[in-house]
Amino acid sequence: MNKVLFLLLSIVYVASATPLFDRCSTCHGKSGEKHSLNLTKPIAGMKVKDVVKILKAYKAGTRNTYGFGTMMKGQTARLSDDDITEVATYIESLHPVEI
Repeated sequence: MNKVLFLLLSIVYVASATPLFDRCSTCHGKSGEKHSLNLTKPIAGMKVKDVVKILKAYKAGTRNTYGFGTMMKGQTARLSDDDITEVATYIESLHPVEI
């Protein structure tokens, strides 16, 4: 029963995160497959906990990897914790890209 509930909740998160991910897709690609400015790794398939940690750090202004801190702080500023979890769940659901 718990597995079924988890699966249903995951589907809801993934379905509702897609519009939130549209802003991300400009740099990261529709499927999280792009290397942003050839500096970053593709984000597709990253673990939820890792994405949440990274996005919260950008939002707090404590992360500036590759000099993207200001831009990413602007991208994450309006995201609630629930939004961040939804985006992270969506990113994890994307098929990882071989690099």
